[in-house]
Amino acid sequence: MVATEEKTVSKRFKMWGVLLVFSAIALGTLIEQDKDAIDENRRIWCIAVCVGSMFFSFFIVATTFKSSVADNIVGKVPEGFSIMLVVALWCGGLPVIMNPDNGIAVIRYPMIGEVIENPNLYFSSWASLIASILILGNFMQQSSIAGMSKVPAKFNKWIHLMAASIAVLASSVDIYQDSCDDDKSTATCKRAVFAFSLGAAGTVCSFFMVTIYEFFRPRLSIVVEAFLTVVLFALYCVGVAYTTSSDGPGDRVGTLYFAMWYGLFAAYFLACSSCVKDMFFGNNVPVATEPGTLEIHESRTDENVLKLNVIEEEESPVEAIDEEVGEG
Repeated sequence: MVATEEKTVSKRFKMWGVLLVFSAIALGTLIEQDKDAIDENRRIWCIAVCVGSMFFSFFIVATTFKSSVADNIVGKVPEGFSIMLVVALWCGGLPVIMNPDNGIAVIRYPMIGEVIENPNLYFSSWASLIASILILGNFMQQSSIAGMSKVPAKFNKWIHLMAASIAVLASSVDIYQDSCDDDKSTATCKRAVFAFSLGAAGTVCSFFMVTIYEFFRPRLSIVVEAFLTVVLFALYCVGVAYTTSSDGPGDRVGTLYFAMWYGLFAAYFLACSSCVKDMFFGNNVPVATEPGTLEIHESRTDENVLKLNVIEEEESPVEAIDEEVGEG
């Protein structure tokens, strides 16, 4: 168990370092950007997001090198508070950075549409959000190993789907408001409405699974969860084909385009976890049938806990009868 915790912390240390690097890239790009082309309040907010992300990332990375300090921070409440705050910062900062009306990372031109004006800021911001979500999910799984709380292994996948769905929801609303004032019957507008509905459905379902999933888990059938993930995966398959093709609101490389593909991959891995692992392997637990055998197996794939089943040798009924007859 200790070795598992050390491996998990080491993996999370690397992700904190990745977050630190991408946050620094985003900050440097923002500082170099033309101040006159961006609203000052929005620019300050974006810089604050990057600085906050860098501060907490550097804090965790630095404390990891000092074992006496790391024992009280890494894997404990301070690290959990730090990553939750970083995720909240990027959830609040990414929409501002990606909004084409703000002209920070994306700009909308009348004849062309959305264009990524600042690729370094665009991709580093997305990478920072994804890295922070990975750290949060890994931290919650490590906490369950340490006995602090019980969180399913699919927790981070649901967070990824929720982040993608929120991005789809926000970007589709922005495109609809900008392009559908005069005529709402165009193909672009209809597909923007579909993207909005998909983003809303994904957000609600993933929010439910992330927040109150554990309270209903004993009553929630694995089949129900598998059905939900398969439906979301199918919807995202349709969404990618429907919104990123010709006449779709995400036909050009932009926020909606990447958010759709992001949601598709998140839904795919969720469907694989729920259907393949849980339904086909989660309940089929091997049992040792011969006395004295030792077998390692997974009782549930969600828990990621290896259990040792030892069947001790017991005196068989036949042997007991033979002894009684012998004594008689």
